[in-house]
Amino acid sequence: MNGCDKVKIKCEKGCGEVLQKCDTLDHQKKCPFRNQMCEYCRKEVQANRTNEHARICLDNPDGVVTCPYMEVGCETIEIARKDLNTHITQNMISHQKLLLHELNQLRIGNEQLRTENKQLNDKMNKKEFETTNKQTDLYRSIWILLALVITGIAILIPLILMERDKIQRNELSIQSHEQSIQSSIQSIQTYEQSIQSLMSTAGYITEFISDRGKTLQGIEWTHGYREDETVYGPIFYLGQCKLRMHVVTRQDSWHPSTEYGAKYYVRRLKGDNDDVINSCTITYIHFYNVNLADNSKFNMFSEDKDKQLEVGDEDWISREYHLWNKLDKLATVRIFFEFA
Repeated sequence: MNGCDKVKIKCEKGCGEVLQKCDTLDHQKKCPFRNQMCEYCRKEVQANRTNEHARICLDNPDGVVTCPYMEVGCETIEIARKDLNTHITQNMISHQKLLLHELNQLRIGNEQLRTENKQLNDKMNKKEFETTNKQTDLYRSIWILLALVITGIAILIPLILMERDKIQRNELSIQSHEQSIQSSIQSIQTYEQSIQSLMSTAGYITEFISDRGKTLQGIEWTHGYREDETVYGPIFYLGQCKLRMHVVTRQDSWHPSTEYGAKYYVRRLKGDNDDVINSCTITYIHFYNVNLADNSKFNMFSEDKDKQLEVGDEDWISREYHLWNKLDKLATVRIFFEFA
């Protein structure tokens, strides 16, 4: 079987071609993996890489090289090797200008380093001078103490007591400073907590009798607002439906200097009893904003709806309106729902 000229074999050069044994010689002449001699350097190169080799071959006058002045700003990135000397000769002045510019930049950088080095030396000399002075003061104090010891215990004791009192006062001052820092930290934390408390608080309203005589359930929500901000409210339940409010605020395009606009949304979340709840449909909405100063209502509206909320669905429950309540950038809304 192996002696048959029609048997199929793979190319031994590794190109992956499957051919009949009798066609081996013809295939070897055109196989892309065959070795072929470079016409410039006379080295053997794989046939399918001759163009790539010729591009980088050092003996090929048409091979592509880069201008050696590219590092200093020459824009000639690729050029034929045979044209490189001509390019360098013709652009000698521009290349020299680039070199001079680079040298000037290096000189400037060197001057900056010298300046920084001088500044560092000055600081080190100043620190060394201060350290020397402190050491001198310390040595002076030691000699004074030794003289006092020699002079007599009676003279030394009052001075020691004075030094002890001074140290104690310093310790008390340090403790007072630490207590002041702790107090400041606590004040900041209290302030942050109050801000967080103002940014999202909620109380629930159990029922409300609408002008249609129907009992509605809803939520009261106080939140802060800034331009282009989404604030998420608390999770609450109406019947067995698990819901969550959020508001999108932005500066009002109608009156950008004084007012903010807002849109309120309600989203149904996945609850524990979703498998037994057939539907959760909003049939009526009663919405108004509350003035925190006198509890008066404004921006109130109500409308009939027929919006069935599946898990993950949300509904825009309010028109875009103006937040006239500018008390510390807070808004309080009361939103009542009627569900089918």
